[in-house]
Amino acid sequence: MEEPKPRPRPTPVQSGNPRITVSFPFSKIDIHEPSAAMSEVAGLVAQLADQAAELSHELAADGADAADQLAEEARLLAARLGASTG
Repeated sequence: MEEPKPRPRPTPVQSGNPRITVSFPFSKIDIHEPSAAMSEVAGLVAQLADQAAELSHELAADGADAADQLAEEARLLAARLGASTG
């Protein structure tokens, strides 16, 4: 009985070109500055997060750290969108 021959492994093909082409289903990407309304909303969210953090300090110490972190993230977002938070 003859032993089956092992199948040859495919050799990797390398073209030496590291570039990748990515196609999108749309032809144009528009990047806009945030609108004034979006900046105002971000400012309001930051103010609400600050108030929630203040309340959490008064009511329960265990949620204060999470509320502080949320308020800081909201302030950073508002600053990136050009809103005033104070």
